[in-house]
Amino acid sequence: LLGGHGYTKEHPVERWYRDLRAIGVAEGVVLI
Repeated sequence: LLGGHGYTKEHPVERWYRDLRAIGVAEGVVLI
């Protein structure tokens, strides 16, 4: 998604995307 930056946990966009996925899974929605 973001190339090398997508693998760093400190990257704000990666964190935002990961948080959105966590929320989706918690609500029973799987985003692929």
